[in-house]
Order: sequence, then structure tokens, then C-alpha cells
Amino acid sequence: MNRLQTSIAILGIIGILSGQPAAISAQSTSSLIAQLSYQDYLKQGIDKYDRGDYKGAIADLTQAIRLNPSSDIAYGYRGNARDDDGDSTGAIADYQQSLKINPKNATTYYNLGITYERLQDYTLAIASYTTTIELNPNYAAAYENRGNLLDDQGDPQAALADYEQAIRIDPKNPSVYYNQGITYRRLKNNQAAISSFSQAIKLKPDYYSPYNSRGNTFASLGDWQAALKDFDRALQLKPKAADTYYNRGLLYIELKNTQLALKDFQQAASLYKQQNQTKDYQDALEQIRELQQAVL
Repeated sequence: MNRLQTSIAILGIIGILSGQPAAISAQSTSSLIAQLSYQDYLKQGIDKYDRGDYKGAIADLTQAIRLNPSSDIAYGYRGNARDDDGDSTGAIADYQQSLKINPKNATTYYNLGITYERLQDYTLAIASYTTTIELNPNYAAAYENRGNLLDDQGDPQAALADYEQAIRIDPKNPSVYYNQGITYRRLKNNQAAISSFSQAIKLKPDYYSPYNSRGNTFASLGDWQAALKDFDRALQLKPKAADTYYNRGLLYIELKNTQLALKDFQQAASLYKQQNQTKDYQDALEQIRELQQAVL
């Protein structure tokens, strides 16, 4: 999930933010100073957010809101910073306040959807992405995120429709092809899945995930060599990918290469243990035990 930001320009004392007038020459001196301070805090807050200094961003954006309580942009950015800093409840409150001020901001609804998704409130996340799309029918990321949730909620056909819309709007986004491939895999449409994964790889040749998933798909079709080639490439891109070692271990069993299978399961077990993935670690150990018994 990629956080998107409302596009704004900080233009010193003359700027268009939240519908404020572009000209301020008639304002009082004290109002001018306040306006300058608001702009300064807003810019500082956005800069700190972009650098990953979320607490600093929250502090500056809070000052911007104090000086301009009707700034939907300050509330929106503070919501982003709060969510990324782990305060999802505060983020939702900020997004809702931002939407009270500017209910037509599609990006705020999109970011609200991300927060609900992180909280695993998928119904509200889907509703937020739907409102995003209603406000901006060309919002590709909202289609993709909603598609992911619809697939996870058991509606793969609706998910595929969303992915098609996302691809129509942004045909060069590799992640949407990858997610489309995952849905096709769940529908057991392996050829369509391979086509989607291949398109993701074509657009982003160093994209680990579609190599791993395409390898699994080739393996399910019995194309062991194509699967092996994809797993090898995936591990070149992500050498600590425990799942890929595990998957390649299963493939080596099919290829009757017990020693290489054992080596991969041992590597997978070591990585799973480091990553505190207890169940997967136990599964890898079980594979190791079975292989060791088989060679006795």
C-alpha cells in the first residue's frame, strides 16, 4: 500500500491552499505574519514527513492547524504522519476532519482506506476506496487496492474487474499485473496467471514476487525446468527469501535430487527461525526429517 499525498505547491505568502485567497495584500500585518507562520509550519511538516521524521512532522503540522484550523491539507498530512507513526486512531480522526473541510478530496479517502486496511477493517477500507473512485474514476491505485481486498474477501471476479480498470488507467504498473496473477492462480487459471506474472516481470525485471509466484505456477503445471529457472532468479533478487528456498526444495524432490532439496529446506528453516516464523520453521524441519529418513 503506497501512501499518496495531496498535490500542493508552497508558494511563500501567495499560495492556494484549502481555498484560501491567492492575494493577501489587504490583510492586516498580524494576519500576514500568521499566514507566513502557517505556510512555514506546513512546509516544514511536509518536508519532515517526506524524510520519515513523523514525530517532527506531527509537531509542525499541529502548529499549522493551530494557525489555520480550516486547512484540510494540514489535517491530511498529519493523518499520514500519525498513521505511519503507528497512531491509526489519530490518523482516522485527522482524515475525517480533513474531509469535513474538503469532502471532495479523493486522496484523503484513499489514505483513509489504507489506514482502515492496516486496522484490518476491510469493509470500511473497501468503502473508502469506492468513494475515492467515485470522486476520481481514474484513480488507478484505489482500483488496485480495492481489488486486493475483494480477492481476499472471496470475490475474485470483482477483483479482476478492478485490476482491469487499474491496468486501463496505468498499464505500466507492474504490481497490478502481479496481483492479477495471484487472483488467476486462486481461480486455477494458470496460463492467465503466467501471462500476468510475465507482464509484471517485463515491466520490472528485478521484481522478486512475480518470479517466485510464476515459479510456483510452472511447478503446478509440471514444468520443472521453467520453475527452477524462476526460483533461481528470485533468490538472486532476494537471497533471504525463505519461502523460495522452501518452494525450490519441493521442486528438487520432484526432480529426485535429495541433496539439493535437503540443502534448500535447511536454508529455509534457518531463515524462518531468524524471521520468527514458527509454523513455517516447523514445516521445514519436518521436510528435513522426512528426507533424512528417506536416505537412511
